[in-house]
Amino acid sequence: MELRFDSTNSGDLLLGDVVTLGGLITEVKRTASGERQEFVCRLLDRSATHVAVSYKSTEARRVGDLRLPKGTVTYGYFWLDRPYNVYHWVHPNGGTLGYYVNLADGVVFGPHAVEWKDLALDLLFSPDGRRVQILDEDELGTLPPGLQAKAKAARTLVLTYRDEIVAEVAARTAHLRGAGHQGTGRGITRQKANPQR
Repeated sequence: MELRFDSTNSGDLLLGDVVTLGGLITEVKRTASGERQEFVCRLLDRSATHVAVSYKSTEARRVGDLRLPKGTVTYGYFWLDRPYNVYHWVHPNGGTLGYYVNLADGVVFGPHAVEWKDLALDLLFSPDGRRVQILDEDELGTLPPGLQAKAKAARTLVLTYRDEIVAEVAARTAHLRGAGHQGTGRGITRQKANPQR
């Protein structure tokens, strides 16, 4: 197989018609209100069932009680068979800041994008996974009844298996960082910027 440079895709390395590891891929978040938010990330890992990306913040942000400094690296993990995705936030000095779990539905892996529907509720775990903040609970009522039920079931699942989820994500990030992936995503956003980044 031959790698080629495709100048029409912002410098993505393509193999056939799929972004290869190290290339740029777009995370597409669809909200309950129908808003579409896009984030250009670096593809770190991909299989038939999961995708891992990285994104380096260009400004400081606050999420719940957590302050994310400029230069925070987000390692994002997406699965086809799980009702959530996880952002592992890593301080520029290398320490874990926290784990942000988006309850999700309708995850799709395309050749150049990871798309998912936000189920409003989010869970923010401390670096050790012991403390949790449940965020955006007030938005749950904006979802149709079927999606509300999915969000509640996903919240229960994540809270039940939080130790395993945090351990898995920490191990995946350690592996990716050991492979030299230190958050090289460009941090380019399209549409509305995601306040959770």
